[in-house]
Amino acid sequence: MPRQIAVPALFVVRTLKPATLKVEVSGGLSFGTTAKDVALAIVGRIGTAGANGHMIEDGGDTIRGLDMAGRMTVSNMSVECGARAGLIAPDQTTFDYVRGRAFAPKGPALEQAIEWWRTLPSDPGAVYDRSVTLRASEIAPMVTWGTNPEAVVPITGSVPDPAGEPDEARRAQHRRMLDYMGLVPGVRVLVVPGSGLVKRQAEEEGLDRILREAGFEWREPGCSMCLGMNPDQLAPGQRCASTSNRNLEGRQGRGGRTHLLSPAMAAAAAVTGRLTDVRELG
Repeated sequence: MPRQIAVPALFVVRTLKPATLKVEVSGGLSFGTTAKDVALAIVGRIGTAGANGHMIEDGGDTIRGLDMAGRMTVSNMSVECGARAGLIAPDQTTFDYVRGRAFAPKGPALEQAIEWWRTLPSDPGAVYDRSVTLRASEIAPMVTWGTNPEAVVPITGSVPDPAGEPDEARRAQHRRMLDYMGLVPGVRVLVVPGSGLVKRQAEEEGLDRILREAGFEWREPGCSMCLGMNPDQLAPGQRCASTSNRNLEGRQGRGGRTHLLSPAMAAAAAVTGRLTDVRELG
């Protein structure tokens, strides 16, 4: 009997070229306003489905003025607008960040790579399918009030009245989100470093000791409550001020209520026990 040989099947997936969306943020950030506030303001302007089928390129002098952690924050939340990806043009800040990293090219190979990276930014006068412009001076510390990142307002603003929403489906959605996000008292603070390098640097600076003495929980790097797939979960009805990216119903624990905000705003909430304008603590 002849021996049968399994032949792997080859599947070809055809994908469409994504449209392009340029987000331009200009001007200096005001006191207490961070990259997370910029990211939330962008999502609030575009909407959670506003960039469907697009690639987002974030630019402008505000974006160029961010350090790499801030740029990663903004790019990382592009998917919350429905975008396929988000990017920021590489520049000297990028090159300085990469230099000396564990898996970065070394010596002449790095210099050769940098020369190539310098050619990647979009050409002056490049045409995009859509453009959105924001002024940094008009961005205040932001906080979400609903159960998606689009439902966001400045800390100085107010939650919108569903009755003022003309679209029936959105009006019902707003009511449902407000019903879900009822307010409850109680404060517990988890501090989860974004990476091993961040954790090590914080400990070298003694920040972990300061946080522990203040009653905060100092954790190992990881998802923690962000994903709700471990013991770090909200109980039904509990409310959370979180620096994570998503505030969907039940994401951080069944029945849990999440407000997205910046690290500075989260720290202010931890200190005061309520959602607080961090600029009041300056």
